Amino acid sequence: MAYIEPIQPANGRKESLWVLFAVVAILSAGTIGLSLNKQANRPVAKAAAITLSIAEKQLLMELTNALPEISFEQQASGQWPSLTDLARLGIEPFANELRSDWRWTQPDSHCYLSRPQTAHSGYFLLIPGDNAILFRRSEPDAHLSCQPDIAWVQLNQREDSSR
Repeated sequence: MAYIEPIQPANGRKESLWVLFAVVAILSAGTIGLSLNKQANRPVAKAAAITLSIAEKQLLMELTNALPEISFEQQASGQWPSLTDLARLGIEPFANELRSDWRWTQPDSHCYLSRPQTAHSGYFLLIPGDNAILFRRSEPDAHLSCQPDIAWVQLNQREDSSR
């Protein structure tokens, strides 16, 4: 007697089950991955620039634009320009202190400190040699040097200053 092997018809029933299984597996893996990657209940550190007023943001933009100009002047003359030199060259925000809410001082030859003229403004410290713009709300020490303490927050990203 001959053996007859039954053959299932190729109607796609099993393929549909495999596709359904693959879709369920992909969706389950995605759900598990998202739930593990959630950042719920984690404090979000806000960037310091977000808490700046409009005038402070404008000053930050002016200081960002002034950094390469001040560095160029230092390279040309071999020394950091004074506040008078910066005003004479028309470099904002040093050029027009009458319209500014800040008064500038130069605690050391290579840094510039702003002192706010309004109660709700913060202090800016510009250190062109380090390509750094720093900010703080509280008044810095009277004998401030160009070595900022932990209360200063850097507002710009440092670039490689290997010029």
